[in-house]
Amino acid sequence: MNVIAVHEASSLAQRWPGLIHELGLECRVVNGYANSIIDDLRGCDALLWHVSQDSATDLRFARSVLLAAAKLGLRVYPNHETVWHFDDKAAQKYLLESIGAPLADTWVFHDRHEALEFIERATYPLVWKLRGGAGSLNVRLLRDRDQARKMVAVMFGKGVAALPPGRAVQAAAASALQHKRDLSWLLRNGRRVIGTYLQRLRATDAERGYILLQRFIEGNDHDVRVMVVGHRAFSSRRQVRRGDFRASGSGQNIFLDEHEVDKRLIDIGFRIARDVGAQSLALDFVFEPVTDEPVLLEMSYVMPPKALDAHKGYFDEAFVWHPGSYDLARMVLQDLLDATP
Repeated sequence: MNVIAVHEASSLAQRWPGLIHELGLECRVVNGYANSIIDDLRGCDALLWHVSQDSATDLRFARSVLLAAAKLGLRVYPNHETVWHFDDKAAQKYLLESIGAPLADTWVFHDRHEALEFIERATYPLVWKLRGGAGSLNVRLLRDRDQARKMVAVMFGKGVAALPPGRAVQAAAASALQHKRDLSWLLRNGRRVIGTYLQRLRATDAERGYILLQRFIEGNDHDVRVMVVGHRAFSSRRQVRRGDFRASGSGQNIFLDEHEVDKRLIDIGFRIARDVGAQSLALDFVFEPVTDEPVLLEMSYVMPPKALDAHKGYFDEAFVWHPGSYDLARMVLQDLLDATP
């Protein structure tokens, strides 16, 4: 392998060129959206693309280009098995149920009458989610049938914007506060941050014509994220936001050492990654209040690279602990180079 193409955008992609050159290989930075992308990839041996949740264009087109690149004979990250279900919780439900993963009871209805029949007999509260979205923006707690009926009316009516403008600005402000960025940072970067969210809003259609509901697992003040990258599994705990039921997007991350990691979750994480054929997976777990059994809420194919930087180490598949900090971009690249052609 001599020439590795990297799609030019995203924080993870910014790390790859230096790592590729460090290994003595040629890096070809490409625009994955270019009309000429297939010709641009000829002569390359691999393609790396950090498919971003914050890019509507990525979500529409990246998987097609990656699949075409694989048909061209390139090794790709993420491959089809890793990324086809990305940012689609309905797709994840079908996939996880097919392999017997311990997924929280999840229901997807594409018919209004079936949805209404279900909510009349359901136990509350229920968690409502859109198919896509990060940081709990599109997750709400439905406390009773009246709230559930209203949500059915909305989802089979005008629908819900995947990124509402007010909540976009709120998310940007919350992110700044969580990372203790000061006023000068906001003044310098506020327009860019808000502009990014509004750009995605303009490129995103309202979600309608279905409703996705999940059983609410009570009694959890945190969730546990397991990130599997090849033969490595990292773990962190995310505290629930004050006065809320959601941990995703709280910014209150606790990175776990060898003695704090629940090995049951590591075992489940490796099994799911193996069963779906994923190069990497990020899995979010909570626990049943009585039995303490782990329950999977949802998954992604990756997590922000800076979030992984702070981990204290990982377990391999033999449950051997490897202490230290590890770079997600480097691991992904090395796994791609080591993969069997």
